[in-house]
Amino acid sequence: MNNFWGTERVNSLIKLIAWLAFILIVYLVMTFGIKSKPVTPQEDAPEEEVNKEETITSLLDKDFTYTYHVTIGEEKYTFEGKILGNLEEGYKQDNDGTIVKYQIENNEVYQVINEEKTLISNLYENMQAEFLDYKFIDNIIQEHVKTTSPYEYSYLDYYFLVNKDRENSITVTITKDNASYELVYSNIGSEEK
Repeated sequence: MNNFWGTERVNSLIKLIAWLAFILIVYLVMTFGIKSKPVTPQEDAPEEEVNKEETITSLLDKDFTYTYHVTIGEEKYTFEGKILGNLEEGYKQDNDGTIVKYQIENNEVYQVINEEKTLISNLYENMQAEFLDYKFIDNIIQEHVKTTSPYEYSYLDYYFLVNKDRENSITVTITKDNASYELVYSNIGSEEK
């Protein structure tokens, strides 16, 4: 019997049983023994609840700022401006760095030089002008974008991607072939301009 406990086979069996017992104990402690409080999103980083009624649903009758990046082939344009009531004011910059200050009031487009306004018709030359009209974009949002964001939409073979967020901004990306329009409306309804 003394010989039995000292054999290599028994020693290996004892080591195997000891390891299995150790693994079982670790498993049981991990499963049942340590009770940690689960981390909730409020403890990790406070997030606001999104109320569907509070999401942005209209650009009309609200003041806001905007930035448009338009690419048509090799031509690039940037528009930056603001809507204050019925008055739209902004700046257009093209590839050459030429900057045009403009105002749009009662559907009339004016170039502003030294506070003097001149009626112009080529502000949106070679572009889909309706895509740069916030009323047109608002119509798409009203008819098609309700609670889902991002929202995909197709119009005249153009692909629209509309994103609304909780920070009073809307981003609309419009693409077709070699044309792209990135429209960002921000500070919607806020006092900061």
